[in-house]
Amino acid sequence: IVAGKTTKSNKLGYVVAHPIPQVLLNINAFELGARSVNPQATTTVVFTADWCNPAKQTEAANSLISQGIDVLTQHEDCPGPVIQAAERGGVYSIGYHANAAPLGSDPNGEHPQLENIVDVTLAPGAPGRDSRWQRNFFAASSCGLCGVSSIEAVHRQAAPLADDGMRVDQEVIFGLDASLRSAQDVFARTGGLHAAGLFTVEGDPVVVREDVGRHNAVDKVVGHALGRGLVPLARNILMVSGRTSFEIVQKALQARIPVIVAVSAPSSLARELAQASNLTLIGFLRGRSLNVYAGPQRLRPQGQPD
Repeated sequence: IVAGKTTKSNKLGYVVAHPIPQVLLNINAFELGARSVNPQATTTVVFTADWCNPAKQTEAANSLISQGIDVLTQHEDCPGPVIQAAERGGVYSIGYHANAAPLGSDPNGEHPQLENIVDVTLAPGAPGRDSRWQRNFFAASSCGLCGVSSIEAVHRQAAPLADDGMRVDQEVIFGLDASLRSAQDVFARTGGLHAAGLFTVEGDPVVVREDVGRHNAVDKVVGHALGRGLVPLARNILMVSGRTSFEIVQKALQARIPVIVAVSAPSSLARELAQASNLTLIGFLRGRSLNVYAGPQRLRPQGQPD
């Protein structure tokens, strides 16, 4: 809406990384909002195919500006390059790093522009902040977390796994996809759900759960194990139906699951967390093909003895 009201050329630009569902939803919402107040507004989208590539983002922003676009927005993990390109080009950029000062409270604690907001100030004699309740993770408007400091924060809560001598037969890994798929009843009917499964070292299923979100499916699996006193899951394998994100690796580490297998790719930070945590991370499990991104010592090729 702000973009639709601000533009003078009726041309809006959107710089994004990948056309995943969440991003496409945001693009559609942005354009619908702009056109609700300015029916003449059009939005041109440029995909950079990279979550954080300053050169590509700058090139995309400059290209949009050269087409007469006077308001830019974005869905990238590092928004700085687009903002800087907009400043150099004399156009507006919105959506990230906005100045929220006008929405700050008045001295009396009231927020004239917002409802249901209450400012609470502790009395001088109140105890200080308890560090046990400090959140050590960073939130972002993307699909994951960013930065080495995030890994350090996770390790303050869950230490890397020790060397365990665990070995998993390659043939067991090859069979996990079919085993997971056979338990996906709703997916078989709709094709619309993710799944996560917990398996033994021998490949036997412990529990499989489905959900619209793959993170929720993992939560259900770990919750099932926790409720039955099975955690830590030091001799188990976690199989997920989609990509492996930083958060999924984090959840596996918290549950002490040493091996994570997925049918698609991990994010770069998921790989870094797995490597730093002594986890085995396998991706692109397709038939009898797979990629090992971390912890190859736990994977035993066919016919190789311990």
